[in-house]
Amino acid sequence: MFPFSVKLTQKLNTAIQEKRKVLDAVNKYVERNKGQDIKIIDFQLTFNISLFGLSFDKFAQIEKGTFVINDNTITFQYFMYRLFIVSIIFSIIGTYASQTIVFGVFLFVFIVLGNWLIAFLKFRTMLKDLADYCLQQSI
Repeated sequence: MFPFSVKLTQKLNTAIQEKRKVLDAVNKYVERNKGQDIKIIDFQLTFNISLFGLSFDKFAQIEKGTFVINDNTITFQYFMYRLFIVSIIFSIIGTYASQTIVFGVFLFVFIVLGNWLIAFLKFRTMLKDLADYCLQQSI
């Protein structure tokens, strides 16, 4: 459900010769960035992020993600439902503190759009970097 579930696709400059090597590289990347419950089925890698894993790691804004590797693309789908819940809580607190609904609505929109945009740009760059890595490694 947009905007809390986003799917990004990055074309590779060359066809992937060995998808397992790419999947292993993605797996190591996810493990380095505190991914948990990593499952690999065929050419799809899924992972979760801990509820208390809020930090400045790459995947701190999301609760789960999926990488799918096809012949010449890498697709990453991530889910940000936690963002919706946290934004509602902060907007209720802001509305209560300011006693104006307009401020609460503004706060909700500001938090959601800001985090969504940051996540979108961060993960778009991540996919590009993974594609470049595959090209450099001649995978």
